[in-house]
Amino acid sequence: MKSNADPVYTALQLIRQYGETAATEAAMFGFELREIGDLEGWRFWDTVYRAICQIECGEAQVGDVLH
Repeated sequence: MKSNADPVYTALQLIRQYGETAATEAAMFGFELREIGDLEGWRFWDTVYRAICQIECGEAQVGDVLH
Protein backbone atom coordinates (compact mmCIF):
# COMPACT_ATOMS: atom_id res chain seq x y z
CA MET A 1 0.00 0.00 0.00
CA LYS A 2 1.36 3.41 -0.89
CA SER A 3 2.02 5.83 1.94
CA ASN A 4 -0.14 8.52 0.31
CA ALA A 5 -3.20 6.26 0.45
CA ASP A 6 -6.12 7.43 2.58
CA PRO A 7 -6.10 5.56 5.89
CA VAL A 8 -9.77 6.34 6.61
CA TYR A 9 -10.85 4.95 3.23
CA THR A 10 -8.69 1.90 3.85
CA ALA A 11 -10.19 1.51 7.34
CA LEU A 12 -13.71 1.59 5.92
CA GLN A 13 -12.79 -0.97 3.26
CA LEU A 14 -11.36 -3.30 5.89
CA ILE A 15 -14.47 -2.92 8.05
CA ARG A 16 -16.62 -3.83 5.04
CA GLN A 17 -14.40 -6.78 4.14
CA TYR A 18 -13.51 -8.20 7.57
CA GLY A 19 -16.22 -6.87 9.88
CA GLU A 20 -15.39 -7.39 13.55
CA THR A 21 -11.84 -8.53 12.80
CA ALA A 22 -10.87 -5.46 10.74
CA ALA A 23 -8.69 -3.94 13.47
CA THR A 24 -6.86 -7.24 13.94
CA GLU A 25 -6.25 -7.50 10.19
CA ALA A 26 -4.85 -3.96 10.05
CA ALA A 27 -2.59 -4.68 13.03
CA MET A 28 -1.31 -7.86 11.37
CA PHE A 29 -0.58 -6.04 8.09
CA GLY A 30 1.35 -3.42 10.03
CA PHE A 31 3.22 -5.97 12.12
CA GLU A 32 4.35 -7.84 9.00
CA LEU A 33 5.72 -4.64 7.50
CA ARG A 34 7.45 -3.64 10.71
CA GLU A 35 9.09 -7.06 10.92
CA ILE A 36 10.72 -6.51 7.51
CA GLY A 37 11.78 -2.98 8.39
CA ASP A 38 9.17 -1.04 6.41
CA LEU A 39 8.45 1.63 9.01
CA GLU A 40 6.56 3.87 6.57
CA GLY A 41 4.22 1.00 5.75
CA TRP A 42 3.89 0.15 9.43
CA ARG A 43 2.96 3.78 10.27
CA PHE A 44 0.28 3.74 7.56
CA TRP A 45 -1.28 0.53 8.91
CA ASP A 46 -1.01 1.81 12.49
CA THR A 47 -3.04 4.85 11.41
CA VAL A 48 -5.55 2.53 9.71
CA TYR A 49 -5.78 0.47 12.90
CA ARG A 50 -6.44 3.55 15.03
CA ALA A 51 -9.03 4.80 12.52
CA ILE A 52 -10.87 1.48 12.69
CA CYS A 53 -10.87 1.58 16.49
CA GLN A 54 -12.20 5.15 16.51
CA ILE A 55 -14.91 4.36 13.94
CA GLU A 56 -15.98 1.17 15.73
CA CYS A 57 -16.25 2.78 19.17
CA GLY A 58 -18.12 5.79 17.79
CA GLU A 59 -15.41 8.36 18.47
CA ALA A 60 -15.16 9.27 14.78
CA GLN A 61 -17.56 9.58 11.90
CA VAL A 62 -16.69 9.01 8.26
CA GLY A 63 -15.28 12.37 7.14
CA ASP A 64 -13.65 13.22 10.46
CA VAL A 65 -9.94 13.89 10.32
CA LEU A 66 -8.23 11.20 12.34
CA HIS A 67 -4.77 11.65 13.90
